[in-house]
Amino acid sequence: MRTLLSLALIILVASAAMIVAQDAEKPWMDPVNCVFCKEVDAQPGLKDHMRHEYHPIHNGLVSISYIDKDWWDEFAAAQAAMQKVAGNMNPTNLPPMCQHCTKIGEFYMKGVKMEDIRSAEAVVVVYSHTDPTVVKEIQAWGARTTEELKKMNAKTN
Repeated sequence: MRTLLSLALIILVASAAMIVAQDAEKPWMDPVNCVFCKEVDAQPGLKDHMRHEYHPIHNGLVSISYIDKDWWDEFAAAQAAMQKVAGNMNPTNLPPMCQHCTKIGEFYMKGVKMEDIRSAEAVVVVYSHTDPTVVKEIQAWGARTTEELKKMNAKTN
């Protein structure tokens, strides 16, 4: 019995390590393969007319996405397409997603509260949680996204 339990534990740890390794191999953002990211790319030029900021707060993070005034229709089309993808998702057979979008899904599953505030120039999303461990995870996601966006912008400029 002890051997069977040990074997099960080894298999569980190995499986978890393989899942983590697979996630680490995925790009942080992937406009070609990620079912969510590619919806932004499906709106030609939209990426060039958006910029993002991430700011930690005591219980999470504030994300600000600025959209140039003449690009709100394209932004709305991308958002609608992403919502359709999310509505058709099956938890037993998830579509390909980048690390960034996978983390957002994990946040939903952990009960992270996400509040959208829209102005004429930006979309503000407040990500919050009561568990300090989850708050650190949210803030790390924002910091990593900031760094990845800097890298992407450096490549295109």
